Amino acid sequence: MRISKLKEEQKVLATLTPEQIKRLVSFKPKGINQTRTHTAAMLILDGGYRISELLTLPFDHCDLETRRAFKETVLEH
Repeated sequence: MRISKLKEEQKVLATLTPEQIKRLVSFKPKGINQTRTHTAAMLILDGGYRISELLTLPFDHCDLETRRAFKETVLEH
């Protein structure tokens, strides 16, 4: 006899609307706290970083002149 799996409720994550993204990208930060927060938000949006990856990003993986950051991907076998 086969027993079918119970259907699990799918949770839909809230996302930003195109208007919210536009406002966030065009925001002009004032001061160090707003600049830091805005930079983190841009890395999350544009770079696809998870918050945990962003918080553990080594400083030497950031290029302040080109405003780019890179992360290492470790593939486990």
